[in-house]
Amino acid sequence: MAAEIAEIQGKALQVKLNLVTRIEETWLRELFPTDVTSGFHVAYDAINKRVMNLEQTRFRDLVLHSRERGEPNLGLAATLLAEEIVSKRLDLPTWTEKTEQWITRLNCLAIWMPELELPTITEEDRRLLIEQICYGATAYRQIKDRTPDSALHAWLSAAHRDMLEQYAPERVKLASGRTARVEYRDNAPPQMAVILQHLYDTLENPRIAGGKVSVLVEILAPSQRPVQTTGDLGSFWKTSYQAVKTQLRGRYPRHEWR
Repeated sequence: MAAEIAEIQGKALQVKLNLVTRIEETWLRELFPTDVTSGFHVAYDAINKRVMNLEQTRFRDLVLHSRERGEPNLGLAATLLAEEIVSKRLDLPTWTEKTEQWITRLNCLAIWMPELELPTITEEDRRLLIEQICYGATAYRQIKDRTPDSALHAWLSAAHRDMLEQYAPERVKLASGRTARVEYRDNAPPQMAVILQHLYDTLENPRIAGGKVSVLVEILAPSQRPVQTTGDLGSFWKTSYQAVKTQLRGRYPRHEWR
């Protein structure tokens, strides 16, 4: 125990200890019998990226002895591993943009069609889903290849999963017979990017959520560079298409131009 502690500020802060006295554990037990406790503590080892079960003796909050013993509680281990992932100190490679899109689709559809009574996913729910992915593991190596598919699948009932696919599909079919991927966005209309030629005969913006929501269309040149984004394809064909056609036809003469 240090009886005198001084901080000396120079080029770097130094801590100087004076009158250091050795304290025996037996003295603490005699003087403070109720403040010396023994028990197990579950902790995350950041160096080895695993959760440990530690048998510790403590004087109040000071650890006197600590050794690893046995396996940690799986629920606590999942919570600690999930915290590392949520805090981005660990990466979960299988939690991809597709996973984020699934969550955004669900949350958007719940707003657009509240009558479906879909269970949304909040930030706290994300943590719970990640804990489910981590459950049963005590080390990062055991979870880094686990996918979130099962946890997401279990989040919805079979009926709700069907509703999600029906009213907020990943892809929509165009009049040309091709399909286009819909990008769902928080606090913004859904959007899709489509090459102009694939939009022929599609006279209106696709609609989802039982017709309640119109999908913005980002029109692409054959090079897949954006040309224009529109919420009114009918107006585009009537007022803008000829100018776009004149601009692009010379660059891409092998493509169909109606």
